Amino acid sequence: MRKLTITRKGSIVGCLKRLNVYVADYENGDLDICDISCRKIGELKNDESATFEIDNDVNRVFVIADKGTKDLCNDSVHVTAGNADVFLKGKCKFNPFRLNAFTFDGEPDEMAKRYRGNANRNGSLLMAGIVIVGVLLGIAIYSLPIWG
Repeated sequence: MRKLTITRKGSIVGCLKRLNVYVADYENGDLDICDISCRKIGELKNDESATFEIDNDVNRVFVIADKGTKDLCNDSVHVTAGNADVFLKGKCKFNPFRLNAFTFDGEPDEMAKRYRGNANRNGSLLMAGIVIVGVLLGIAIYSLPIWG
């Protein structure tokens, strides 16, 4: 076992939300994030550092807002196998297409880039759908005759 310390830098974006920290666990996973079986190891508040115990062979750490938005509002980082303790930093950044997701500092690996791109695309489609439904609903309400 080794220690994983994650520092969530303070940010006004998402400041009231506790974030959930998961690690990839193909045997004992309780939630699939981006088609990877994961298990929860803890929570992270705004402007807080938290330390968790992880296995020496853990290969991916995820931070999500909640189960409902796990595939849209997440970020992950690859953690190499070994005995050395791991220290990660990040913060929630303004991005309405990803619901102001937590983002790890540093250059993302290929998997994290792919998931961020998918989340941005899916979030854009969701926002466009909401706008279209809103416009159609507004037109429908405006066209109704007023009874009185």
